[in-house]
Amino acid sequence: MLGRKTLAPFLAIGIASLLLLPLQMTIAQPPNLERIIFIDYVGKVHTGPAGDPCGDGSGKFRTISGGLRWLSSSFPVSYFIDPAGSGLDAASTTSAVVNAFNTWDAQEHPAGTFFTSTSSASGAEITVAWEGMDGSGGALATASILYNPATKAIVHVDIRFDSGDSWFVSTNPNQCTSVGGSFDIENVAAHEIGHSVGLGHASDSRLTMYQYASPGETLKRSLGVGDQKGLDKLY
Repeated sequence: MLGRKTLAPFLAIGIASLLLLPLQMTIAQPPNLERIIFIDYVGKVHTGPAGDPCGDGSGKFRTISGGLRWLSSSFPVSYFIDPAGSGLDAASTTSAVVNAFNTWDAQEHPAGTFFTSTSSASGAEITVAWEGMDGSGGALATASILYNPATKAIVHVDIRFDSGDSWFVSTNPNQCTSVGGSFDIENVAAHEIGHSVGLGHASDSRLTMYQYASPGETLKRSLGVGDQKGLDKLY
């Protein structure tokens, strides 16, 4: 049985400091920039209200450190996906992550194209990949955000999924409760991309930015009211 995994509160680190985590990560960043890391875990999820498989949730949202965001000069923000390590074929893995980017992009905040894919990690502003963390039952995914504290501008994000957990692409877009033992890639990717646009954890379990994820759930694939309002606030 999988243990409870929270989408943990973010951790901020200074320019010359080291981040000491159970994952034993040592992070360095360029001068004058700082980094925030969200470590996301498994946990329970709600059962949706009658009439709506999962519900749109409340208007609650939380921004990061007073409003971190991409500057208009960054658009479209480029991303690169490395599907190796997901345990699935490259095409299915990549498609699931692209779908999650498209979900946020479709909000038209800002107007026009928010994200664009690139074929090389070199120069990509957001990278998505799988790597070993702590095996099954611990950390699920991370979003590491590099930003300028003076301007609140996000400059780079690394999203990582734990290759030690079991991943799949669900065929049920309205799975509100825990089922099985694998995690839907698009579901978790949508949450991590939410961090990458500047949103923190929400307390409402019906929102994409809720701080828990469960095996089999797909409710985070679609944005709730609070997720949309948070994006609107930033852009």
